[in-house]
This record gives sequence, C-alpha cells and structure tokens, in this order.
Amino acid sequence: MTLEENFVVGLHAEDVYNRNATLSCERPYGSPIFISVRDGDINKVWNLLVSKKASVHDVDPYGLGLLYYAAYYRWKAHDASTALSMCGQLIRWGANCTWADDRANTPMYTMLDSALVYAAMNNGSFGQCYGKVGAFFGMTQSEVSSEYLTRRRFTSLHEVLLGIDQGQTLEKFLISSSRAGTLESMVNIEDACYRSPLAWAVEFGWADAAWCLWSTLPIFVRWFFAPSFKSFFEQESMSMPGIMRDGRPSISRHHGGFTISTNSITIVI
Repeated sequence: MTLEENFVVGLHAEDVYNRNATLSCERPYGSPIFISVRDGDINKVWNLLVSKKASVHDVDPYGLGLLYYAAYYRWKAHDASTALSMCGQLIRWGANCTWADDRANTPMYTMLDSALVYAAMNNGSFGQCYGKVGAFFGMTQSEVSSEYLTRRRFTSLHEVLLGIDQGQTLEKFLISSSRAGTLESMVNIEDACYRSPLAWAVEFGWADAAWCLWSTLPIFVRWFFAPSFKSFFEQESMSMPGIMRDGRPSISRHHGGFTISTNSITIVI
C-alpha cells in the first residue's frame, strides 16, 4: 500500500470515529496550509498533511476550510485547472465536503459558483467544469446543473451576465430592458445567495461587467463617484472577498473604499 493510500485509509477510519464531522483545528489566516492551497501548490499541501503540520480538517478563524480556499481563492486567481485538481485531491484526502461557508454554501456550490463566473469571464462553457465538479460528488453534469440553477434562482439579468443565457450580450440586454422599463426593478434583485448581478461582478473581479452594470445606477450617483469608482477597479483589480454582515452580503476592502449593499453603492474616498 502506498503512502497516500495509507493516509487516505487513516482518514476514513477517522471519519468513522468522528461521525458528526465536527473535528477541526483552527489556524491563523497566514498558516502555510492556507497559503499553499490558495497558491495551488498541491505538493506542498501534501507534504504539510503527511508531516502532520496541518490537517485536511483545518479551518481559518472565520470557519472556512481548505476546500473553500481551493474552490474560491484559487479559482479567483483565474486558474480553474489547478483549482479543480486541488479540490479533487483534498476530497480524496478526506476534506469535509459538508462544511458550509458564510453563505451556507457547501464546497460543491462554491466550486460551481467559481466555475460559472470563470467560464463567463473567459467566454467559455461552464458545462465541462460542471461535469468535473459533479464527478467529485457522484453526480452527472445534467444533475449538477439542474440542482444548482434551481437552488440559485437567478433572474434573467443574472443569466445573461453569467453566460447561462447566451442569446444576447449584457450590453444589449441592458439597453433593451431599459427601453422596456424593466431594468430599474431588475438590477438590484438578488439571487438565493444574496448576490445582485453587480455584486457577482464585483466579488469575482469582473471589472468590465461591473462597470457596465454600475452605469445603470441613477445618473447623480454615477456623476459624483465616477472618477474614484473607475480608479478603484483599475488599481484594486477587483480582488475582494464577500463579507456577510447581519445576514446580508457587503463587498468591501479593508482600507476604506467600497461597499455594495442591496440598493446602493457607497464609496468612501
């Protein structure tokens, strides 16, 4: 039996013992295991695990585990291939697939969110990634797609933005919706995960789409904040995590700056 096989067998025995899957070890954000997963360094992650310097059950102070770091942060670095490989290895090594993040998403849904946005930003098809993610959990591509889209409850604007509806571009959809008088009521509607279309674009660093959606805001807001808003996206490259406050999402950066709430944008200069 190989070292990896022995390691996996040991983890399976541990899971049987720990049936409630509550075993975890909290480590600081800057711990080598989180950095290695985020960087996509599979070999270093393996070495940390087998040397007992880290565990697949480790969580950060916010309660987020290794699968979240792989599915969210690695994918946000526009490296879907490495993110998928890292997720697959972590699952094989016994990472907990049921721990939910701050939005009550299990790792599968975090992977699917990232796969969807990555495909949309790169003019690709999310179907292939969905098939690979589904294989981790014993589901077919159609099963994953059906379950995911049903639970997310996207609006028509979400679907155009995220490439689910490829019948027209985002720009054309916004123009036609504006002419029909339906845009204002649509742009701030959140999906089941509390993300408006603009929140999706900001959270995942999609500057072009964010700017396009931002232009649908009332003209006085756009006029007053246009210079700092554009500069912010150019300088920060949109690398911001979503932070839940009072059960609702806000997108912010640590040094002041930028917040998205349900119906408004606030920029602190």
